[in-house]
Amino acid sequence: MTRELTEPDRVDSSRMSRLIDFLELRRPDLRVLALLFIAADLFLMVAYLYFRLDSPESWPWDIRNEHGLGERYQSLKQFWCLLVLGLIWVRRRSFVVFAWAVVMAYYLVDDSRRIHERMSVYLVDQLDLGISTSVGEFVWYAAVGAVLTVLVALGHRWADEATRRLSLKIGGYFLALIVCGVVLDFVHDPFVEIVPIDIALTFLEDGGEQVILSLLTAFLICQILPGAVSRSVPAGGA
Repeated sequence: MTRELTEPDRVDSSRMSRLIDFLELRRPDLRVLALLFIAADLFLMVAYLYFRLDSPESWPWDIRNEHGLGERYQSLKQFWCLLVLGLIWVRRRSFVVFAWAVVMAYYLVDDSRRIHERMSVYLVDQLDLGISTSVGEFVWYAAVGAVLTVLVALGHRWADEATRRLSLKIGGYFLALIVCGVVLDFVHDPFVEIVPIDIALTFLEDGGEQVILSLLTAFLICQILPGAVSRSVPAGGA
C-alpha cells in the first residue's frame, strides 16, 4: 500500500531536490566521478571497521590516523581540489576563485601538519587561557575561519554572476565539511573511550568528511570539463 505524502514530506522532498540541483548532483559526469571517489571512501571505512574490531593497532587502516591510508587519500583529494581551483582561477581571473584556492591550501596544510592541534596546545599551555584543547581547537578554527570568510566575501562581492554561483556552491560543500570536520570533532571528543559511540562518530566525522570532499573534488573537476560553464549557467542567466 502506497503511503500518501504529507505536506511536510513534500516540503522536505522539494528542499532536497533544490539542494541536489544547486550542487549539480544530477550531472552524469559528476555522478560518475563522485561514485568512483566515494567507492574508495567506503572501502577505507569498511576496512577501518574490520581492523578496528579485529586488530585495533592496525594503524594504516585507521581513518583517524594522520599517517593512515585514509588521511593520505584525503590529502590527495585536497591537492586535486587546489590544483583545479588554480586552473579555474587562470581561466576566470576572479579573486573569489583565488580566495577559495587559499582556503583549500590552508585546509590541506592544516590537515597534513595538524596546525589546529598545535595552536590549540599553544593557546592552552603558553597563554594559559584555562580552556581544554578541544575548545582551543574550536577557537583557532573560528579565528582562521573569520579571516578566510572575509577574504571569500570580498571576492564574492567583486565577482560576476556566474562566478558567484560557483562560489556559493563551493561554499555549500565547505559548510558541510565544517560540520563534519569541526563540529562533529568537538562533539566526538568526550566519547572516544566508549567504543560503539566512538566508531559511530568516527564514521560520521572522518567518513563524512571523506565523502563530502569526494563530492567537492568531483564537482570542481567537472568545472574544467568542456562545456562546464554553459551547463552551470541556467537559461537566461549570465
